[in-house]
Amino acid sequence: MGFHPESKEPGADHRAEKELRVREGRAHAALVFDDDRCVGWCQFGEPDELTRITFGRAYREVAGDPPQWRITCFFVDKDYRDRGCG
Repeated sequence: MGFHPESKEPGADHRAEKELRVREGRAHAALVFDDDRCVGWCQFGEPDELTRITFGRAYREVAGDPPQWRITCFFVDKDYRDRGCG
C-alpha cells in the first residue's frame, strides 16, 4: 500500500485496504504462476491510483510528460530468480 494515497493514514489496516481495492477493481497486478504456485508479481496503475511516487526532475528532463501508467513493485520468488523468462 506504500504508493497508494491512503498509505499515510495512521492506524490504517493496509491488508484490509488492499483487499478492498482488489474487490472494487481499483488494484492492478500481473501474477506469474508455475503450475499452481505463484512465483512472481508486479503492481501497476494509473498515476491517480499510485500518487505517492515522485516524478523526479532528472526523469522529467529525459522523459518529458509523465507516463500514463506506473509500475511500483516487482517480486520474484527466490527459487525463480536469475533464470530469465522463457
